[in-house]
Amino acid sequence: MDEGKEEKGEAILVGVRMGPAYSDERKLLLGLMERTWVKAGCVIGDALYRMSVELLGRLLERAELVLVPVRDTLHTKVRNPLRGKVKEMYETNREKYKERYVVEQVIGKIKNAYGRCEGTKSMQMAKKRIWVKMILYNWVKVIFLLLFIRRVYFCREKLEAL
Repeated sequence: MDEGKEEKGEAILVGVRMGPAYSDERKLLLGLMERTWVKAGCVIGDALYRMSVELLGRLLERAELVLVPVRDTLHTKVRNPLRGKVKEMYETNREKYKERYVVEQVIGKIKNAYGRCEGTKSMQMAKKRIWVKMILYNWVKVIFLLLFIRRVYFCREKLEAL
């Protein structure tokens, strides 16, 4: 999900992928990417994503800029060309990577508004409830955005009339 704030905008969810407790986020993201065709100007990802060369390759196919912290460690150097490319992007855009907090804020807002866990007996029901919450989140964002645009439009008309 690209959450760049260069242009003041609203955070809208593009996709949600769910799995059982303690699921590997990298595999969930790969599954989500198979189901969607979203392209991004910039993807800001967790450091965990650097461990999967397949995921880094898919991200590079879909985004102009992939910001995932890939670093040389004391005992190992980055050898894979994909990791090297992502490392270079990260090193040249460290300041932009700090915008990752916006993604964490959106996740936190959703958890605070709709709850942190689902008390259902089946995984299928939990998935359905989470999908409803994500759709509701986006609809609330869209409605508030439309109300804001409407208000600005009517204020502009009143000012022009004066």
